Amino acid sequence: MTTRICIQDPDYQASVSLHEALNAAGEGATSAAGAYAFVSKGGVDLLMGAPSFSQMLGKKPIQLIVGMDAITNEAAIGALQILQSRHHGLEITAFVHDKKGTVFHPKVCWFKNDQGGVVVTGSGNLTVGGLRKNREVFSVAQVDAEEINSIEQNWEAWIESNRNNLHSLDSEVVSERAKLNNIRKAVFLDDLENVDVVGEKQLQEVQVFDIADMEAAEDLDDWSFSSNAFFLVAEIPKSGRRWKQANFTLETFVGFFGGIRGDNSKRLVLRAIYDSGEYGNLEDRPCVTVASDNFRVELEAASGLDYPVEGRPIGVFVRISVRMFAYYLSMPGAPSYESLRNWLDENAGRESVRRVVSSVNNSPEIIDATPLARFLKN
Repeated sequence: MTTRICIQDPDYQASVSLHEALNAAGEGATSAAGAYAFVSKGGVDLLMGAPSFSQMLGKKPIQLIVGMDAITNEAAIGALQILQSRHHGLEITAFVHDKKGTVFHPKVCWFKNDQGGVVVTGSGNLTVGGLRKNREVFSVAQVDAEEINSIEQNWEAWIESNRNNLHSLDSEVVSERAKLNNIRKAVFLDDLENVDVVGEKQLQEVQVFDIADMEAAEDLDDWSFSSNAFFLVAEIPKSGRRWKQANFTLETFVGFFGGIRGDNSKRLVLRAIYDSGEYGNLEDRPCVTVASDNFRVELEAASGLDYPVEGRPIGVFVRISVRMFAYYLSMPGAPSYESLRNWLDENAGRESVRRVVSSVNNSPEIIDATPLARFLKN
């Protein structure tokens, strides 16, 4: 067995996210299983949208056990139910217990492949924070066939011993716990290790968010950034017919986007926000340079749009964590366009394609001019 320790840290440029590690571990897997204490809808969408997982869904057996002691609310359970209904071979159960003084707290996933397997275990939960934003430490262990078979046998024995605690997602007890976790999310419970300290009477006095409100609140929290966040303002040049594949220099690829030249295992996660205030889908992109030493990233926000006859589109990319970005694409004629172009006139050099990195503290007017302002936490 060979093991490496990985550090996920939004301020550490050599950070490896749990999301990236799980995606890499799942490549070529013939089956997978995992258990996580806390799960959010955003975490489900992020992990299951990773290439190796999306390729496994419906084709290879995946077993997932989720905890219900806190955080895992109605939005998360709903996302899991939709996934399970769409993909044969995906088995998801919820761990519900009534033992005081103990919390269901695992964060582990193991994969079986033709060579043996991979085990990923550490501090990160199946949430956007645990997968990308939080400071976490985890290990990735490469194991041989004998070791993965032993892990699988132990796993199955543990499941058998907990049959009474494992419940289907549509069971009444899971529904009740998920609703309770809506409330616990609303009160921002700090001590998740001791969730039973909050009494039923106190919980009943707190306003209960409905699922739509809860999802919106979680989206804002997952993609929020502070005033010390860095951002890139960049003109998007026309590159053939598919201009939505934006080109960036190697310097920008490494220095701002956090890519590592020659390491194609890293993944870039983006999410667009539009002038309407609506969010785009999660965009999971590979960090790959091409022969010209340019870095190309496909932008969903540019899909279906013709390249303007006059003026270049301008993208604003805010770094949420290492290789995780919220972005806004401003087209000529948009409310923010003139402000962004004037700022580039004042701050960019004489390059043919203008790109400037700054911070929210230094240039708050850029964020204020765009819908990204709603993600700013003061």
